[in-house]
Formats: sequence, C-alpha cells, structure tokens
Amino acid sequence: MTRQRMESFFINSYSRRMMTIAVFTVGCIVASLLFPVAIVSAFVGDLVFSRTLSVTRALLQAYVFLAVEAIGLFRIVILTVVRPGMSEECWVAAHERLIGWWARAHLDWTRRIFRIQIVVEGEDALGGRPFILVVRHASVIDNVFPAVFAIERHRVSMTWVLNWTLMRDPCIDIVGHRIGCVFVRGRTRQSLREINVMREASASLGSRRGLVIYPEGTLYSRAKYARALRKAERSRDPELLEFTRSLRNTLPPQIGGTIAIIEQRPDLDVVFCSHSGLEGSLDKASIIAGGLHRKVIRIAFWRVAASDIPRDRTQLRRWLFCEWRKVDDLADAQTMLVTT
Repeated sequence: MTRQRMESFFINSYSRRMMTIAVFTVGCIVASLLFPVAIVSAFVGDLVFSRTLSVTRALLQAYVFLAVEAIGLFRIVILTVVRPGMSEECWVAAHERLIGWWARAHLDWTRRIFRIQIVVEGEDALGGRPFILVVRHASVIDNVFPAVFAIERHRVSMTWVLNWTLMRDPCIDIVGHRIGCVFVRGRTRQSLREINVMREASASLGSRRGLVIYPEGTLYSRAKYARALRKAERSRDPELLEFTRSLRNTLPPQIGGTIAIIEQRPDLDVVFCSHSGLEGSLDKASIIAGGLHRKVIRIAFWRVAASDIPRDRTQLRRWLFCEWRKVDDLADAQTMLVTT
C-alpha cells in the first residue's frame, strides 16, 4: 500500500476501524487455536538453540498482547453500549481507567515474561500542577509509561500527541479519539497544520492536567540519526548541527510542536522522561534475539517549573536543546543515577 493510499485509509475512520478490529479478532482466534502447538515447538527449539528461551518468551508476549487488546476492545464495546446513561465526566473517567488498565497489563506482563527489573527516579514530578510530559521514544514499550506512571499511579488526566500509525491499534485509535488525543504524521508539508492542531489541543485541555508528546517523532535507530545529522548539516544552522552532533542515544527532537504548546500554555510546567534498557526492543527481531531478557529498565522524571522556562523563542529553543541533552545523557545506562 502506497503512503498516499495509506493516508486515505487512515483518514476514513469507519473503514480503518473495521479493518483493524477484524485483523485483531482473526489474530486472536488463530493465536488461540495455534498457541498450544506453537508454544511447545518454540520451547523445544529454545532448549536446543537458546538458553534464554527467547523465542518462547516472544511468542508468549505476542499472545498476551492480542489477549489484552481483545479484552480492551470488549470493554470499549461495553462503554459504547452504556454511553447514553453516562455523563461526560463519567465517560472520560471510564476511558482513563481503561487506559490505565491497558497500559499496566501490557507493562506487567512484559516485565514478568522477560524477567525485567524496573527502577524509577523522580516519579513525584508527575504530581501537582498541570504539565507537558516530554518523553524519549526508544521502543513501543515506552508508549505505556505515561499511562502507567501518570494516570494509573498519580491519577493525572492526560492527553497524547501520537504518531498517526498508532491508529493501527484499535484500542489506541478508539480510546485516543474519544479523550481528545492528537494523531500527527510529522511530515514537512503537514507540519504547520499539525503544529496548529497541537496548539488547539493544549488550549482545550480544560480540567485535564497533562499533555504527552514524543518530540523525536519516531523510534531511535542509528540510520535515522545519520539522516538527522545529514539534514542538520544541510540546514546551515550551526547551533542545530552542534546540538545534533552532541547526541549519542537519541534523535534530535522536532521542537516546533513543543515550542507551540509552551507558547500557547505558558502556565504549564514541563516534565521530561528519559529511560535506558529498552534499546534491545526496537523491533520484533531484536526481542526474539533476547534483547529484553533480564534487562534493567531505568526511568527518570524531572520537572521544570513554568516560571523557569524562557519566553523568548531563541532562548526557549536553546533551553529545549539543553534539557534534551540531559535526556540523551540519562539514556546512557552507564551514566543514569537512579534510586529504587
């Protein structure tokens, strides 16, 4: 499917959801039928070729993913049926509880299956005043961090700015649109329109106390970093080039949207989230190869008060570069200092 046809498909919410829900439903049925044979075969193969049972763990994780999605879709159907008897506040709160459960289920099962240890520093930064949460993006797993730590643990209402391809997940698609999440493509010709959409999302937060953004716009890889570096070299922007060259573990953030949100809502604090340990889960192949087994995932949060954030656009840009360097430094497992 070409990118243009894919965009047209994603714009049509009815056809998109019919397709994605059908795929997940069929996937669950097929997985349930084949699971006993597949898991035994994977286990026998792992006994011969892998001491970490990496294929068995990856297969079990895939099955759990489908099961959690199926339960999530069932709960979405129940909420849809009882919608006429619910107030808007109860409707939103019910979906937030669903998001918290969905994220917690995915993270807990991932932790158990791969025997992961999670260590967190600065979680208190997620309490208190409304904020923008800026998160490093190194794996599909870090998609659940805001929901687990902000919604589930601190009961903070959140809105997301998400990559449009995540609408392939029907749970994210349906619940995300119901609570006002913004799905962006991150393309140059669409950037101004999407920045305005992010401005509107931040302006209409209302009683919601947080907005989540992944400024890298995509998962980190060395190839993507090389492309970003070449783009910085062509930009004739010495400051951007120096900043990009200084990064070791992350991509340079696309700060246009972040700046727009801060300018639209100067009353919001900014909370940054960096993490390490997920570098081995960039794709399915790395997970199957054992990239997650017995890893220690270190997560760090820190808050910058709105009163300490520069208002001049040039200074604001430099401030974001400075804070992102901290994200990059803390993403290095060798330098991150954490407490359990």
